[in-house]
Amino acid sequence: MTYDEIAEFYRSYLGITNERSVKTLVENTKLVHFKKGDNILVPGQSMLYVYFHLKGFTRGYLVSETGEEQTFAFGKKQYGEPCLGAGALDNAVRNYVQCMTDVDALRLSISALQQVLQNDRTVAAIYEQMILAESDRFFDIRVQLGHKSGREKYEWFLEEFANEVDDIPQIYIASFLGMKPQSLSRIKVAMEKEAAQNID
Repeated sequence: MTYDEIAEFYRSYLGITNERSVKTLVENTKLVHFKKGDNILVPGQSMLYVYFHLKGFTRGYLVSETGEEQTFAFGKKQYGEPCLGAGALDNAVRNYVQCMTDVDALRLSISALQQVLQNDRTVAAIYEQMILAESDRFFDIRVQLGHKSGREKYEWFLEEFANEVDDIPQIYIASFLGMKPQSLSRIKVAMEKEAAQNID
């Protein structure tokens, strides 16, 4: 991406109007590419960058003391979606973020972002709103899933992630929905049988 294209991203997507802030951000932003299976973030690392997705799809997960992976979020294929390892910029990364497909992203230096946040209250407000929106989205999903049966959870997932479901292994879907892979398999088989009967 050219300087002007990255600058337009910050102006149009994030709504930054201060040209000094835009200049600082653009000069500290780089277009990066990750391959399917790569981990963009790993727990314990210093949070050096924030990523804005341009193309691709990710999942957030944790690893328990027994080595079991727990998928807690999926990043939808939404242009400009932020990828953060923690809410506070000076914290260490708290979770893994893994690429479910190849991913293109803009990588912004945290130190440059901190500089802009200190000098431009408008950008600080935009960042705070972004963090709150991500938190609200995660909380809303957890609440919705908490009130649904196993089948209802999967039906919700198929609707919510219609464009992404083919890129996600079943074991990750089951983990995200809080069920065993075997339980999800039974639900899928039952739904496929019902669909076949309706066709007949």
